[in-house]
Amino acid sequence: MPEAILYSPHVGEEYPIEVAIDPKGLGNCIGVELVVTPVEDGQMKPYQVYELNVIKTTADSTVFHIDYQLSAAGTYKYSFRMYPKNPDQTGGEYIYGQKIANTYKVTYEIPNIEADHFYPNDSPKCGYGTDPVVKGGLWNVKRNYFGDYSGNKMILTTFCVQLDGKTWYPRNPQDIEWNFMIVE
Repeated sequence: MPEAILYSPHVGEEYPIEVAIDPKGLGNCIGVELVVTPVEDGQMKPYQVYELNVIKTTADSTVFHIDYQLSAAGTYKYSFRMYPKNPDQTGGEYIYGQKIANTYKVTYEIPNIEADHFYPNDSPKCGYGTDPVVKGGLWNVKRNYFGDYSGNKMILTTFCVQLDGKTWYPRNPQDIEWNFMIVE
């Protein structure tokens, strides 16, 4: 993690984050995510997950990268999660061998909830409800999220696309609004 984000963070500033791992012969079957957990009054709140992109691969290492932008003041815990990944899964779109888009899967986890207490609402300020690169284009995919109940938590997932390394569609992952109701 860059020291600036840990010791003197500024809202709106981008922080380049890189992680290098030795894939131990697994090649491109590994993914890495940045997990950002807000902390309020000593309690951890639902966290968000941002997928890092592979920027360099050698025989001994794979380097992952993300430009993370802090969107709100507060206290945060940062961690990384490594997971198995299907090498055929689309993480970007290529034309004539040139990568033109990165697809980011963004998740939001709500812990300690029963499935019948969660009610989704339309979320027009969310990302795309499915991976737009796989499903046929940015304009053909509904802006929403999908929920997956697992154990005692609800995991919401949406997708954002970065076309030129700077411009986000439909919006920056930091600005996503997840609309739902929790009934006790």
